[in-house]
Parts: sequence; structure tokens; C-alpha cells
Amino acid sequence: MSSITKTNNLNDPYIVVGNRMYSIANQNGEFPRIGWHVEGEMAGVWAHPIKLFNEYGISVFEGENELNIEAKSFNIEPIQANTNFVSDKLEIVKSEFVPDDLEILVVDYKINALEDVKYKFVFDAKVNIIGTWTAEDAGFTNGEDEIFENNGANKVIFKDSLNPWFAGICALEDGIITISKDDLYKVNLSYDLNLKSGESKKLRFIIVGSSVSYEQFNESLDVALNKIEYLKEVKATRYEEIREKSEIIIDNKEVSDACEWLKYNADMMIRKIPGLGRGYGAGFPHYPWWFGTDACYTIPAALSMGQHEECKDTLRIIKEISDRENGNGRIVHETSTFDVTYNKGNTQETPHFVKAVNQVFLWTGDIDFIKEMYDYCKKGVFGWLLGEMDKDGDLLADGYGIIELYALNLEMLDTATLTYEALEGLYNMAKVLDDKEVVERCEILIPQIKEEIDKKFWMEDECLYADMSGTISDMKERVPHLVGNEKMDSYKKIEMKKYFALDRCEDENKDIPWLMKNWITVCPLEAKLVDSDRAKTIFKRLETSEFTNEYGLQLCGVKKDIEIANNEKSDDIYALDISMSISSGVMAYAESIYKRANESFEYTKKLASLLNCAMPGAISENLPDKGCFLQSWSSYGVNWTLIGGIMGISPNAYTKTIYINATLPDELDKLEVKKMLIANDMFNISITRVNNCIEVNIENDNGWNIVINN
Repeated sequence: MSSITKTNNLNDPYIVVGNRMYSIANQNGEFPRIGWHVEGEMAGVWAHPIKLFNEYGISVFEGENELNIEAKSFNIEPIQANTNFVSDKLEIVKSEFVPDDLEILVVDYKINALEDVKYKFVFDAKVNIIGTWTAEDAGFTNGEDEIFENNGANKVIFKDSLNPWFAGICALEDGIITISKDDLYKVNLSYDLNLKSGESKKLRFIIVGSSVSYEQFNESLDVALNKIEYLKEVKATRYEEIREKSEIIIDNKEVSDACEWLKYNADMMIRKIPGLGRGYGAGFPHYPWWFGTDACYTIPAALSMGQHEECKDTLRIIKEISDRENGNGRIVHETSTFDVTYNKGNTQETPHFVKAVNQVFLWTGDIDFIKEMYDYCKKGVFGWLLGEMDKDGDLLADGYGIIELYALNLEMLDTATLTYEALEGLYNMAKVLDDKEVVERCEILIPQIKEEIDKKFWMEDECLYADMSGTISDMKERVPHLVGNEKMDSYKKIEMKKYFALDRCEDENKDIPWLMKNWITVCPLEAKLVDSDRAKTIFKRLETSEFTNEYGLQLCGVKKDIEIANNEKSDDIYALDISMSISSGVMAYAESIYKRANESFEYTKKLASLLNCAMPGAISENLPDKGCFLQSWSSYGVNWTLIGGIMGISPNAYTKTIYINATLPDELDKLEVKKMLIANDMFNISITRVNNCIEVNIENDNGWNIVINN
């Protein structure tokens, strides 16, 4: 497995993470005050649904004088993080590791003496046991932290006064524990450090937590004290299996590195909460819990990576929460690790979920899984989406889509496109389950909604699909909110006044298209609803500086061809003139399925080039380095685009068929994926350019039907 080292910008963030525990800090060892869900508290040590410590670190003293210890480099491996600190006479290497399935963080220090030293070494930590976002909604009140146990030498435990929440530290070597308190408890473990030049010393500190009981805390600690080296070996072996599975071989180091690390990122995003389940969270540090949208954009790449069971479990937990919260087929938007749902679901998340369920079936062939999901999917499409949310019966549901701007909630393009794809997915599942009524209904509705999308959203004068369809009567109350939205700069606000003029149609009750130029205009291309000629026209415009910047496809297109005295930039973290990894990822994939491999690969390379912008080995949510520094859906434009798009690999595991519609960008002569999991079989597939033709080679002898369409 590879590792990445940084020597500059060490005030950037990173995470060392397991599925039950993680620590977020800066690469220089400091702990920032970041986040808004629990304001200023999203860094530090977390064992969801609770936080344990705000920070931890070291100090070194010569007598009463504290030495200056400076971080010189940061190195991240898939399973641990290492920071190199130096002073005049010491070199200190901190290594951090979190095992699977346990609320344990192991912090090791190796102290190397460059000269003879007599110092005092202090490990310190600031306790802050609090519930995560929605704790009060879940019925919890944060109490005061109390000292629960302190042996004065190597072990100290704190407890929340109102809840069975525990946080503690245990050192393998006895020192002297001192505890002080201002607003929070601070614990110091002190050691005499007497070393000759060239000698070294190792100190290990184990941070443990539990949101359940003191007994569980002790069980975890006992494992940490007796099995850490074994647990490291187990996790290293598991991550080596992740590396080997769906290994993409490509003659571009940046893209190759991104493909490898995005597989690790997917595993890092798994949150496992006892009593709830496990699934891909959205991003660190702000959104570690579960989202309908983020999960569904994560699923395709994760399937191509071979993380099939993780994909199933993610959709299971979202379905279970949705059924409990809504019960009508609607899919929730956001649920915390306290099992509190903040938003019961934006409209587009329900069809996206159905699409994702079908994608899992196509890659796994697991008929029992779709039997679990089918009734809720059917209810969501026919009962909620095309029932409750489609009052005028035109197959275009109302409500918010992925663009979460206030008042952008009529018939949205992304919802419409995903409804088409959901009907296709439901049709496939219904055929397998022999639900003839649904098969017949889908056969009627699929061409109808395709026609409706073209009729309601296509704007011939712009050669773009509109964001939204609605009446002037509906828009009168919405326009002031949309034109003045705080996420826009001055250029966009001026442009919006033009596009959202209320005199565009004499009939105020007729549905007409409304163009805002959000990135969702690419959604019909992602679903391949568009013929090649029209697609080419759209792509050509989206590739210009109106829509694409140096990092990828912007959230919103804007022409800056007018003179204004002062362009007031939005300071919103989700300002519309930025690019996100998902907007760029969808653009990369859409280009690829129209065999625009050169253009697709340019967007993939833009994403891959940002792998080390914030946390080494991760692509941020907002490009280049804002929002979540590790984001689940960032793999959409890299792994998924290469495998599902450029290589054109499309399995139907239930029928043991693989369809391949491959192409290659001009700069590559070969693209290969090794040990790609489909159902229970592994495949090696290579795409090679031979005499200006594409040659496909597949290694698997288990009787699969291969259909190559180039």
C-alpha cells in the first residue's frame, strides 16, 4: 500500500479513522475549532454518537522551560497517520491508528535523542464528552464531565454526569497524572525523559470511549491492551485486499493514485452505529452521518470497487430509516448518528434511491436484496413521487432537488431525470420478480416521461435544459428569493434578472422552463436521454469558461461579459461559482458515455490533481480544498467514470452478462482493471488500442456472456 508525505501546508486537516472511532486534527498536530452542526466541535476525537476529546498532544520541558516542538512533515498511510516533530535535541514521530469495530484510538510516540537530554515529556488531552448534532432531539442533555476513575499513574476515565458516556486514556507505561479544569478538564500524563544521544524511547497512549456503558468501555480497553498489534495486522490485511480489488492500471500517476486512495476513502466513510447499522457517511468533518443523495452518488463507484456488502448495508439503513420516518416510499435526506432525521427527503432522493438499488442488483445479482427493497421502491415511485408529489399528473414531481436553494422547488430537472432512471430500474426488478403489472406500467411511463422532459425542460434558444419547469403564477413569489440568493455573486444576480423575467409568457398558468444554469443541466446526458448531436452541442457549451473553471464543472454557469463596478463575491461555502467534486464527476461520467473520452478524461484529471490539496489522499467536496476534506462522492468522476464510463463496463450479474462499450482517450493506449468483483466472480479486463481499434481482453472462465459493442 502506498503512503503520501507532505512537508508544507501542515495546517491542513486530516483524519485517522475506523468505522466506530476517529480523530480529526491538522497535520501539524493542532486541533482546529471547526464545524457548524455542533459549532466549533467537529474536529477532535469522536465515537459517534458522542465526542470524547477536543484535542490531545505533547509538550516537552527542560526544567520550567517548554521547548519549541515543530511539525516538519506529515505522512499518511491507508491505516495510520504519522507526524514528524523536531526540536534542537529531539526528533519525535507520532503514529495514530484506529482499529475496526472498536472505540479505540492508539497514539504512539517514538522519541529519538539527537544529544544527551534530561527532559520532562507530557502527553495532554482536553476532555469534552458531548452528544453530536441532534442530541437534544434524541432526548439527551449534555451533562458536566466528571472524573470517574483516576489511578494517578497511567489510567484516567471521565464520565458525562447525565448519561452513560465515557472517555478515557490509558498509557502502557506509568507516569504521573495531573488534572486541571478551566472550562473543560485537562489531563496531563508526565514522564521523565533521560536519554543518551542516539537512544530512543517509545510511549503508547490508548484513548477509549463508550456511549453505552462502563462495561463496554472496559471491554474495549482490554482488547486494546492485549491485541493492538494483531488488530493492526488484520486491518492492514483488509486494506491490502481493498487495494488489490478493482485495481485500475493506467499510465497516469495522478489518476492511478487517486483511484487507489478513493477506494480507501470509501471504507473510511463507513459509520457503524450499534443498534442502527452501517453505511457510507457523506463527508468529514461536517457530514459524517447518512444522506440519501450522497449515498446514491457513492454507490456506483463503490460497486465498481468491489464494496458490494457495504453498498447493500448503506441502502438498507437508509430504507429502514425512511420507512420508519416516512413509511410512504419517500427517502430521507439526512439522518444523524443519534437516529434523528433532519430532513425527511428532497424529492430527487426517492428516485435516486431506486436507481441505486437497481445498480446494486446489476452488480451483485442478489435477488434476496431486491426482494427486501422492492416494495418500498414501488411505493416510493408510484405512491409518493408520481402520486403525492405530482399533483398535475404530468409525471414530473414537484419539490426540492439536489440544488438546495430556497424556492427552487417546482418541477426540477434532476428529479425528472432520476424518475426516468427509477422507472427503468423498477422495470428491471419487476421483470425479475415477475410483477407483470409494474412491468406493463413502466413500459407505458418510461417513453412518456422522456417526452415530458424534452417538452418541459429543453430550451432551444439556449441549447440547454432548464433547471425547473413551472408557471409564472408559481414563480411570482419565488423570483425575489432566487434572484437575491446569498450564494450568488453580482454577475449571477444580474443574469438571473434576465432569465427569471415574469413577462416571458402571456398565460401565467402554463408550465414553462426556467433556466438558472445549475450543474443539473447535465443530468439528462448522465442518463443518456439525449441524442448524440444535441449532446455534443450541450457539452461544447458546458466545457467553456461559462460553466467550467480550472477545477471542473461549476455549481452554476455564469457569463461575465458585462461591465459592473464591483463584483461582490459570495462568502457562502457553497457559493454557486465554485466547482464541487460531484458536479465535475457527473460531467466526467456524462462525457464518457457519449464516447467523448478525451473530454471526460480532462475532468477526471482535474479531480485527480486535487488528491493532496487538503488531506493527502482525499479529494475535497468543494474544489480545490473547501467543505468536507474527505467526501464520499468524489469517486464518481474518477473510479466510476473510468470503469463504468470510459471502459464502458455494464454488468447484469443476475443473467451473468457483461456489456462493454469501451473507448480510450488519445493520451492512453491501454486501461486495465484487475480483480473486479461482479457477483461472486473476479474479472481482469483490459482495453487496448491496436491499429486505431479498441481491443477488449477479459480473463474469467466461469461461463459469463460477454457482449462487446464498440
